[in-house]
Amino acid sequence: SIGVLARQQGDHAGMVLGTPMYLAPEAAKAHPCMKSDIWSVGIMFLQLVTGKLPFDIAPGLRANPALFVFQIGSGQLRPTIPPVETIGAVTLQFVNACLAENVDDRSTAEELLEMPFFTV
Repeated sequence: SIGVLARQQGDHAGMVLGTPMYLAPEAAKAHPCMKSDIWSVGIMFLQLVTGKLPFDIAPGLRANPALFVFQIGSGQLRPTIPPVETIGAVTLQFVNACLAENVDDRSTAEELLEMPFFTV
């Protein structure tokens, strides 16, 4: 979740830290980076827009945060992104930029601020 990189320093290096529902795949594998927070922003944004977390979570998974973290880290569980007809093209572009699974493809905060979502 937000700030996970800062908490990774020192005694916490190599540990999975953060709120499971907001962890980026790399953070779920104990390798957070600055762009992990961008993923968290994307999850929170979808939650704000839709009123619910963007995951189809089986009842058993709700009771087992470690399994949820494993499934996020392994790519078995991905957020459900509403279609463009539901959230609009500009919003969808922002969400996709935040939730790119590959860290190298995920936007930086600076890049997000240049997107039409913030400049329209």
